[in-house]
Amino acid sequence: MTRTDIFDLLSIGRLGAFGTKLDGTIVFWNRRAEQILGHAAADILDRRSDDVLESSAPVATIYGANSAAGKGTHRTDDISSPITVSLRCASGAYKSITLTVIVFVDNSSAETVFLNVFDDSVNQAVRCERTAAGSDSLSTAPSPSSGPRVDSNIGQLSARETEILKLVASGHSSDEIATNLRISIHTVRNHVRSLRNKLNSRTKLDAVMTAVRNGLL
Repeated sequence: MTRTDIFDLLSIGRLGAFGTKLDGTIVFWNRRAEQILGHAAADILDRRSDDVLESSAPVATIYGANSAAGKGTHRTDDISSPITVSLRCASGAYKSITLTVIVFVDNSSAETVFLNVFDDSVNQAVRCERTAAGSDSLSTAPSPSSGPRVDSNIGQLSARETEILKLVASGHSSDEIATNLRISIHTVRNHVRSLRNKLNSRTKLDAVMTAVRNGLL
């Protein structure tokens, strides 16, 4: 799977998402990220995330603090534990979000990309939005619903499969999921295999991205 494939999956969904290269340059910014933080893609692409968003914790720090891959080895499907950070809105205000970093290695270029997936569940009462005039304002309007599924050929996940997929997306390993849910590692692997089949996904990363695209996470 290439970087373009992943960005296409993330372009539609109820979660905000942006992609950065190892040096922090932003190479992808979806519509939901614009709704949550107010920055238009045209204003933020090709700029360094630390300069534009002034995060309370740089992406490299977030990932490095939560995964062995932060020590220099990057593998597709590595997912950080979720962390609460403050990002700067286009208005200049700061907003708390829950951010999960997923590592993706582009098959075509071998380039490592950090996929930063987030929502504003920490502070849903205030949301940064761009007005028609292009200025920024704070809104208390509810977040838009995820809408109908984009992919009509995916199967219905069971409650347990959904629970496990959410834990996978939150950065938990199969061993941790087994411990948390008090089930065997064999059962966890069976559920993961089943949900991947239902979501037509070859890897856990594919499954998480498909679930995000279809509003399942």
